[in-house]
Amino acid sequence: MKKVIIALFLAVATLFSGCSCSSLPALSFSNNWSGGQSEEGAVENAVYTLSFNEDFRSSDEYIFDVEDGVKQCIKDIEYTGTYKTSLKVIQQADIDIGSEESDLLIVEPGQPRPSVIEQTTEFDLNAVYTLIDDQKQTFNDKSYTKSYFFKTDASLSPIYSEKTYNCTLVSLSVKNNNLSVSFDNEKYACKFIYNKHSYTIKDYDYDSFVLDPTVQAKAVRTIGYSYRTVVDNTELLFSLRNLSIEKDKTKNVPVADFTYGNYQTLIVKNYLKKDEICNVKINNGLTENLEVPVNCLSFGINASNTGRRQLVFVQNGAVGSLKNNAFIIKYVQPLTTYGSYTHMGALEYTLSEINYNK
Repeated sequence: MKKVIIALFLAVATLFSGCSCSSLPALSFSNNWSGGQSEEGAVENAVYTLSFNEDFRSSDEYIFDVEDGVKQCIKDIEYTGTYKTSLKVIQQADIDIGSEESDLLIVEPGQPRPSVIEQTTEFDLNAVYTLIDDQKQTFNDKSYTKSYFFKTDASLSPIYSEKTYNCTLVSLSVKNNNLSVSFDNEKYACKFIYNKHSYTIKDYDYDSFVLDPTVQAKAVRTIGYSYRTVVDNTELLFSLRNLSIEKDKTKNVPVADFTYGNYQTLIVKNYLKKDEICNVKINNGLTENLEVPVNCLSFGINASNTGRRQLVFVQNGAVGSLKNNAFIIKYVQPLTTYGSYTHMGALEYTLSEINYNK
């Protein structure tokens, strides 16, 4: 059964179903995020504003509205919050794991030790649901990730990731011949450790892990794959920034994810080019009102019961003081209730602040 949750990372995870374990070609990415320059020394910090849209539309193909079943139970939905990302290129000696855990960090004698990208993300959403009887249900959803992966010249190959997730499920069900809404908590903590021919997933009790990240895992599983053929779920959106894809064309991006373990291949399509209005504060300066040229990408799994395609608007040209570093200007997550699969509008991530040095 598919889950759709009010948060980025499990929403990405719910696209996955089943296993796709055949051999894969090496992935190829461009260094768009550093403006085509060397990635060495690159630093970037972004803030996105979170909001609810009850009737999102992008071309005739993507309409994310609120269906009647939700309207019968929920009168109003209000989301406020932020999603923050931090990226920087660091030396391998500065990361949290060593070669005893990942053979990707073993360097042959006399060879240089390549630098890596460190990424952290913080998702913090305040949600208020006003029910049909005017009662209010309020929740604070949070997620945090930290990951290390190689630069674009090594296919953004993942080395390590960790994630804590504590968010809300919205469910619709029939009780006494009437629709009823309920809210449930979903939380987990996990780590991924990658080697050349396999990756290990460690599953932790959320509450114990938050108190002590060194606590013993409650479950461990190992999945076979080949180096340079997948990206980690935590770096998915970053990888899409560096994917060169022409209008109306598609590319495949295999992604390793906690919910299903085995990697699954996302089909990414550049379905539209347009200008997207953006009010963004750039490098701690004044806020600029810009019409940013973007590639509108959709992504999803070409299989049954895998959810609706999600949308990412990626900058494809410089404007004002904003260099063309393929920034994500907007990310749109279609929302669906758990169980009944009733459409519930969309959660939008809109770029509001960006600081970068390349």
